[in-house]
Amino acid sequence: MGYDIHITRRDDWWDEERLGTALNWASGEISAKNPSGILIVKMRRVAKALNARGLGDDGEYYDE
Repeated sequence: MGYDIHITRRDDWWDEERLGTALNWASGEISAKNPSGILIVKMRRVAKALNARGLGDDGEYYDE
């Protein structure tokens, strides 16, 4: 089982059904399964540029 981080404008990432791929863009968000530290940093930058937030499976935020 993996751990996902989602870039989304939703309050909760589970508002829409997820697809089980390593990097996914669907339903208005980008998600990554088991992202490396480097990918987390890049996702945080993308989220900021999109006026969105990085949000983990347990509801924790990955903001810069």
